[in-house]
Amino acid sequence: MNAVGSFGVRACLVSMLVGLFAIPAVAQSVPFKGQATGQDVSVTFEATGIHIVAQASGTGTGLGRFVETLDYILSYDLVHFAGSAAITAADGSQVFLDFEGEIPGFSEQVFPLQYSGTFVLIGGTGRFEGVAGSGTLNGIDYGGGLFSLGFSGFRTAGRPPA
Repeated sequence: MNAVGSFGVRACLVSMLVGLFAIPAVAQSVPFKGQATGQDVSVTFEATGIHIVAQASGTGTGLGRFVETLDYILSYDLVHFAGSAAITAADGSQVFLDFEGEIPGFSEQVFPLQYSGTFVLIGGTGRFEGVAGSGTLNGIDYGGGLFSLGFSGFRTAGRPPA
């Protein structure tokens, strides 16, 4: 084999090896924040605490207009809560998250009450497929199941556009 042919074979092998061992691209991190208002739609008493299902609607960065279903447990200490949520954007794409937090003063039932916590994005569908991220949440419980909420953090960009 001549020098030119030998160089071509080596270049091809190097190219294949670089492709095999290339470091994957780091997912782009973008702001994930929004605000919504909502209403409890179901409250039941269970062994682990007060099970609450709520519906909210609002707007968010990268989401646009959205609806959210929250499913969580308020512990019987009437301070700590934890659960999951599904946020559905106008195009039907969804973001799934787990959250936990505290609502000090809830046992006194003197409203409005501030609450706060953290969330972790655990996946999604559509344009949010493969999404990950985290952040903080805060809001106000106005009593009677009515609340407002805000969230702020970062998420990976999710699935690249087709």
